[in-house]
Amino acid sequence: QLRGPNCQDIDGFEDPLPEEIQYIQGGTALYIQSNGAPSLLQWSGGTFADSANSAVTAIDSQVELLGNSFANSGFLDENGFFPSSAIWISGNDPFAGSGPRVRDNIIDGGEGSWGLYLTDAADAAITGNTLCVGSSAGLYMRDSGGSLIEDNLFGTTEDPEVAACDTLDWQRAIYISGSDPASPQGVEISGNTIDSPMLDYGIYITGMGEHLLADNSIAATPHPAVSAPTPLPH
Repeated sequence: QLRGPNCQDIDGFEDPLPEEIQYIQGGTALYIQSNGAPSLLQWSGGTFADSANSAVTAIDSQVELLGNSFANSGFLDENGFFPSSAIWISGNDPFAGSGPRVRDNIIDGGEGSWGLYLTDAADAAITGNTLCVGSSAGLYMRDSGGSLIEDNLFGTTEDPEVAACDTLDWQRAIYISGSDPASPQGVEISGNTIDSPMLDYGIYITGMGEHLLADNSIAATPHPAVSAPTPLPH
């Protein structure tokens, strides 16, 4: 089990020690950043709890997260710092044969804007995960052509140990933006189940480019279940 440093009042006194020093030293359980050489993070079967920032941050690296459990990944601290996401992936390892792989993880609770954030991560595969986290969206993806979002549960689960699904207040379950209209590779969104108690849109697309939506189940929403305000190619 991994625990990120946090700003909870450990000793019960109003002073900067030791909890603020812990926080300043960092609040991410796993951090990887390529320096231009091949870079790989593989982690499976882990338990991550109470990471003040993202539980996992990966920059320009190949990432494979398989069958992990994330609880309370990112929370608002007493100084007003607001984390962005439970898992943050930015960029790919150019030497890798595929994009990031995030499969069969449980991401449960956290106060960041996004549960899972991906940007410039082409050929990502987000499959079989349970996402009950994020104040704005469960998944935000930007500029990640050729990616697959498949067979995930957004805002719902039959696992009694997942605690945050009933407390979500999402604007969107899946938010796709910034796709390259000239990219030959689109984003496929298929077989996902979206059922959150408070949800404006199920799938929200603002980026241009090809998008394939198939066999998704989206519970009733006050706005369109699928919205694409930016014109998309037919």
